[in-house]
Amino acid sequence: VSGLSIKDNPNTKMNIVSWTSANDKSIRYVVVRSATGWIQHIADGEIIFRGSATSYSDKAIEPGIAYYYNVFAERAGVYSKGANGENREVVNLFEINNVSVAAADSSLNFMWDALPHNATVEIYEVDASGSEKLIATSSSDCYLVSGLKNGTSYRYRVALSYIVSGKRSVTKGVIIGGVP
Repeated sequence: VSGLSIKDNPNTKMNIVSWTSANDKSIRYVVVRSATGWIQHIADGEIIFRGSATSYSDKAIEPGIAYYYNVFAERAGVYSKGANGENREVVNLFEINNVSVAAADSSLNFMWDALPHNATVEIYEVDASGSEKLIATSSSDCYLVSGLKNGTSYRYRVALSYIVSGKRSVTKGVIIGGVP
């Protein structure tokens, strides 16, 4: 197996594993996944796909978890060495969904869908120059910003933060505004 490529797609919440075909109908491919390290042998992880296709979309993933993949060719019960490809971890950071804001007297109430596993919401105030200031973190599905001036327009960036392999990673998030 050659041409191994692994891409994360946070919008569809899947990791896409693809490889180059040997154009031999007697060959089946086996995709192996691990969350503990690079896979050198078929027994180093969990078999998540067997078949003749040259790509697999792994939808059974958790956000903020480092995954490793390898692909093996199999013919008549004999397995090849793993693919020569990307020997790196793939981390899919799901994005925040359905952010909305409700205005009230001197406040804005932000709401969003339930958070993905391993995620925390970060809310940044964005000033006219585009500079950001972190004003809050939350593990809830809403947050109230109070003490605001009525009739004034405010802009915020709402993003998700994950701790992956001991490092903090923040998604692009969404920009949303409101006027209390």
